[in-house]
Amino acid sequence: GENHIICRSKDKKPHTIIWKNKVYLHLIPNLLLYLPLTIHIIKKHKIDLIVAQNPFINGIIATLASIITKKPLLCTVHGYDFTINLKNWKFKTLQWPLRKIVLKMARRITCDTKAVRNVLISWGVEPRKIVITGSYVDTKMFNPKVDGRAVREKLGLKEGDPMILYCGRLVPVKGVERLLKAAKIVLKNTKNAHFVIVGDGPQRERLEKMAKELGIEESITFVGLLDYKEIPRYMSAADIYAHPAYSESFGKACAEASACAKPVVAFKVGGIPEVIIDGETGLLVENGKIKQYAKALIELIKNEKMRKTMGEKGRKYIKRYEFEKRERKVAQVYRMTARGV
Repeated sequence: GENHIICRSKDKKPHTIIWKNKVYLHLIPNLLLYLPLTIHIIKKHKIDLIVAQNPFINGIIATLASIITKKPLLCTVHGYDFTINLKNWKFKTLQWPLRKIVLKMARRITCDTKAVRNVLISWGVEPRKIVITGSYVDTKMFNPKVDGRAVREKLGLKEGDPMILYCGRLVPVKGVERLLKAAKIVLKNTKNAHFVIVGDGPQRERLEKMAKELGIEESITFVGLLDYKEIPRYMSAADIYAHPAYSESFGKACAEASACAKPVVAFKVGGIPEVIIDGETGLLVENGKIKQYAKALIELIKNEKMRKTMGEKGRKYIKRYEFEKRERKVAQVYRMTARGV
């Protein structure tokens, strides 16, 4: 069958269609055009199922299209739905109430983890409507055989120097300031450890200043934004992957680190405990306990055998999230929803 995806475009052209492998991408500049275009596509191409990729603005448009065309609606809830700033009054008044309508009208709702499922149930969603499909990890792209030696050379790291890596946005919810505080403790108790921060965002300047104030700037490298294809090389170069987030629905970067056979140190938040098995594929710390977080990093830095064992177990465990396995499940859920099963 055919798949039609409708996205907002920065281009001012009224409607651009990109076609590849039976997938039609419809780019439009104005949200007001979403609904009539969606209805037109559904009727013209005899669409069997409408899928909304969030329960907010896109979700309400998909819901209206579902009501008008009498086609079933499936809504996928992603992690950013939970980390968005609910203190923003515009979001609360204009978008947040819409989720109730979308989630009530959806025949089925998919999400990444049990943690997200529990949040949905707390919102009043019927448990029978929720299906956990998981996220996916490219275990071919992220694998232990990727050569990271050039990255270590570029960073000026000698053989045996412990490298602790973080990859992600530099925004408050990611908690990178907590990693810097932990780094200060780690550097007092280890030799030659180096922290590498990959990513960019509004907090970068503040975090760089914080590293200087903590007196650890010589042991911290802010790499900035990288092409996604470069990330596996940095993962392979690292000894430990550090994930200090306050909130996380799945923790894809953690899963990618595991795919590269690297142990992960993270806080027990959201869906992280479903992706990283404490004491097996990494070390998990109670949220906010920075001293314990630093202790976990130190333990792994000083124990090469533990790092290797956890990394190997992580690689095996994360294979359950391989793209092909996840897509088969998603396709099955889509078919069942379209048929009303």
